[in-house]
Amino acid sequence: MVGIQKWLKSAIIVFILMNPFFLSSRGQSANSPQELDQSLRIVFIGDSLTEGYGVSREAAYPYLIEQKLKKMLPQVEVVNAGVSGATSQIALAQVRWHIQKKKPDLIVLALGANDGLRGQPLPVLENNLDKAITYVKEQKVSLILIGMRLPFNYSKPYRTDFEKIFRKLAERHQIPLVPFLIQNVALEKELNLEDRIHPNAKGHEKIAEHLWPTVEKIVKSMILKKKQPPSPNQPTLPHKPKMGQKRESTNH
Repeated sequence: MVGIQKWLKSAIIVFILMNPFFLSSRGQSANSPQELDQSLRIVFIGDSLTEGYGVSREAAYPYLIEQKLKKMLPQVEVVNAGVSGATSQIALAQVRWHIQKKKPDLIVLALGANDGLRGQPLPVLENNLDKAITYVKEQKVSLILIGMRLPFNYSKPYRTDFEKIFRKLAERHQIPLVPFLIQNVALEKELNLEDRIHPNAKGHEKIAEHLWPTVEKIVKSMILKKKQPPSPNQPTLPHKPKMGQKRESTNH
């Protein structure tokens, strides 16, 4: 009799541990897919305008957008990967590194200003951005492209062709485009530092307001997709690192 009781107890334990219904009904752990699916990670890749040259990290527009997003989705993380002096030459390396290390849901690509200001060949700029965008799309990561414009002291043909690059890339890859990052900020004395190039804290507030409608629309769409139940035959994707885990340095 004792032997039968032991056998029944062992059988019940095995049944409970192997029963998916039982497992799913238990409280979700911090590592569960259900919880992780409610989070978003966004990486802003750009130059000094994105980095927040001359202002605190908390005053730069990526941080301001993060604060807006947290009202929609508390578990959102924004990574400011702006690098002063950066050109489109680093675009592919940057998106590849951040996708591999950070596993973002969305990348905001804001490179090209320094290429234009330095008078770099425009086919090189287009090719660099095209390679980066192609890689991001291959990795199934959402993308917003940010364009720029050049000062009037550059020749009109060069300025016109420069601006066209961003529109061509957006149309070619069917991605959202914000044509001019510093719309309503450029040349406004009260919105820029003394160098008249880099936005001050008020200027970054204007940039965040300018980008917000596009970012909000994309993020809302992504949230809806995350809420949709996966297909029974849909393969499980690797989870991105948990929010709050120690982040690796982006200095490289």
